[in-house]
Amino acid sequence: MFHVRRAAALMAAAALGLAVLALPAAAGGQAKQTEKIELSLEQALALAETHSPDVVMARHEVSRNVAREVGAGIVMPRNPTLSGDVRRSINGRPSTLGYFATIDTMFEVGGAPGARIREARGYADLSRSELDLGRLDAKVAAWSAYVRVRVSESRIAAFETALGIAQRVRAATERRTELGAAGDIEGSLALTEVGELQAGMRQAVTRLDLSLMDLRQALDLPASSQVVLTTVLDDPGPVADLSTLMARAVRARPELAVIKRRVELYNLTDERLAKEVFPKMGLYGGIDATPESPTIGLIGLSVELPFAQRNQGPRAVAQAQIDTESERLNLEMRRIARDVTAARTAYEGRRAELKVLDETALPAAMRTLELVEAGWKAGRFDLFRVTTAARDITRLRSKRLDAIEGAWLERIALYRAVGGQPI
Repeated sequence: MFHVRRAAALMAAAALGLAVLALPAAAGGQAKQTEKIELSLEQALALAETHSPDVVMARHEVSRNVAREVGAGIVMPRNPTLSGDVRRSINGRPSTLGYFATIDTMFEVGGAPGARIREARGYADLSRSELDLGRLDAKVAAWSAYVRVRVSESRIAAFETALGIAQRVRAATERRTELGAAGDIEGSLALTEVGELQAGMRQAVTRLDLSLMDLRQALDLPASSQVVLTTVLDDPGPVADLSTLMARAVRARPELAVIKRRVELYNLTDERLAKEVFPKMGLYGGIDATPESPTIGLIGLSVELPFAQRNQGPRAVAQAQIDTESERLNLEMRRIARDVTAARTAYEGRRAELKVLDETALPAAMRTLELVEAGWKAGRFDLFRVTTAARDITRLRSKRLDAIEGAWLERIALYRAVGGQPI
């Protein structure tokens, strides 16, 4: 079922990507206002895997390295050489012109061409592993932007609710002032509360716009596109135990695959350099028509004398790179253990914070506001008590949204720490 959903999401993302790419540009170099694009979280992640700018460039890097194999297996290190001369006797006796011509070429018979092909394939394998790493990072970037957009939308809705309460209190204060039951201080306080909430809403709108632009960047969407997100994000839910997550990270982290591919590549480079040391063999043939001598043909073999081993430096570098990447692999394994442990700890802490806010703090604050507002209307409390209770709700709702955003971002960090495996 998961594979079916994933395939459907990929198809939807591909269709969306084609639609985005087909959008025409307006005159003067400005993009037209695009149609509304609705994206679920699953569609956004699938689109990031194919349309992220970094992924697109990584695919080109794969193509470039695949092209290294073209011509790598040619066994002749250079083109054949044709040479010749014209001869005439200079001892004073009349003679006809003579001539000499020869053609020769060299061949690599020690396995260097095959080693070059394997090295070229090693470059392609490395770039494919780097593409997998780029896809994971693209999904993480898109997912993070998606979360920030949805939380920013919730912040705006929370400010709208708080602003509604503040405006209701302000209207009641104006009526009480007209009746002589309130003074100018209470009116100014109510107006201040409204203004502060309006400023907070403007800030939330700005954060939403910037988060939407981050999402467009992650998905390579036009700057003017109208993006509507459809997935509701609330409590992200529990995750697997630490040992399970650690095993998944060791198995799936793309950084480990990249390091292993580098080690393989440097071994292949060393193999190629070693085989290129093997002496090259040559074949030559020619004709010699010297004046006053019979015309003869010749054919023979030649062999390179590799007195100077000119690839000692590159081989030493390749060996040093192998040692470096081997040490990097050990360091990365220990870093992965720390990443997974820290991400899971932070995630569970955020979920615990969210639980306390949902089950204890917010219900109590909302009940307090109801009681204080009712008492204020009955003349038992002053306006300061009402605004304090309203601010408490606004503050706690903001903390709840911070906890939701933090929990989702920590979940994304944990997903990244285990290499994109289910958590």
